[in-house]
Amino acid sequence: MEKKGANIRILAVDDNIVSAGYLRKILESIGMTVECAYDGYEAIEMVEKNSYDLVLLDHIMPGLDGISTLRYIREHGLCLNTPMIAVTGNDAEGSRENYINAGFVGYVVKPFDNNTLIKTVVNTLAGKPAAEAEKPLENIPHVLIVDDDMISLHVAEKILGDQFNIDCIPTGVEALNYLKEHTPDIILLDIYMPDLDGFAVLEQLKADKRYKDIPVVCFTSDNDRDSELKCFRLGAVEFIVKPFIAEIMRHRVTRILELNRLQNNLRQEVDKQTTELEQRTVQLQKLTKQAMQTLAGTIDAKDKYTNGHSVRVARYSRAIARKLNMSEKEQEDIYYMALLHDIGKIGVPDDIINKPSSLTNQEYDVIKTHPVIGAEILKNMSALPHI
Repeated sequence: MEKKGANIRILAVDDNIVSAGYLRKILESIGMTVECAYDGYEAIEMVEKNSYDLVLLDHIMPGLDGISTLRYIREHGLCLNTPMIAVTGNDAEGSRENYINAGFVGYVVKPFDNNTLIKTVVNTLAGKPAAEAEKPLENIPHVLIVDDDMISLHVAEKILGDQFNIDCIPTGVEALNYLKEHTPDIILLDIYMPDLDGFAVLEQLKADKRYKDIPVVCFTSDNDRDSELKCFRLGAVEFIVKPFIAEIMRHRVTRILELNRLQNNLRQEVDKQTTELEQRTVQLQKLTKQAMQTLAGTIDAKDKYTNGHSVRVARYSRAIARKLNMSEKEQEDIYYMALLHDIGKIGVPDDIINKPSSLTNQEYDVIKTHPVIGAEILKNMSALPHI
């Protein structure tokens, strides 16, 4: 099974801490796991203990240089199936042949170009020649270009290919079929195509919940205001006129992708906060119910003659509410309201509540104050606003 993202382990070996850190930063930004060694001896110790999918090995290092380190690793049967890429500041003629002859599958030159480094690593992991220009991993923004004009497709791919992962499709029908198995980050869509034009494709995209959030940029050689307006009405986020101007095209695609990323991050954060709020609300409701049940138990424990009275009244009240076809929420509210109907007894002295003989008129007047006390206690209870 093909490894992806953080499942790919890479060892970056460079005596320059800054260079090693930069290698790690670039490759971790596309989801890989990167460990660093700072000389050849440390690299040998690490490959003796761990397995890696790829090793990036600096050439010029004190003590044991990159080529010597590679030879030692191979001669001692370590990482036999692990490809190794030379990292070097030497880009002189014949350098590639020298490194290939030494056992490296390719090399990258300092100072690093991010895209070149990523492509070299990705191609090597895919088993392709490291120098071959190939599309980077799925973490790099994925652009789908749809145009029946092969020249326009080639030009657009050339303009964006160094910065993005590009796929080119010549017809609208093929584009819709392609989208059944792939989800690009942005779609560049020609308006005027045979069979199924850009308008029809755009309309289908925005009507399908799987694709409706993918930003679409329409383009055409016809600078027609009506066409531009129709594209925006159908849901396009931008309109570009052929022939393409490289800097403008790159800038617009980059800006749209960044805006879309920010919107997605915001949407995810809102969803996260909403979920957390809902969870806190449920926990608070649970805690409130537990508190009310505890209060009811405390009240009933205070009056030994009516122990369990509050719970019985609550159950009868809910049963009556159910017979009256009240909603589940209303039945539950009534249950807890009834559960607390005697809470005011907290303010009545125990010797009066539990007096074994008849109450005096004065004592009975005290007993009769408990609904007033209860109302005062519960008047600000937001969980049951009508209590």
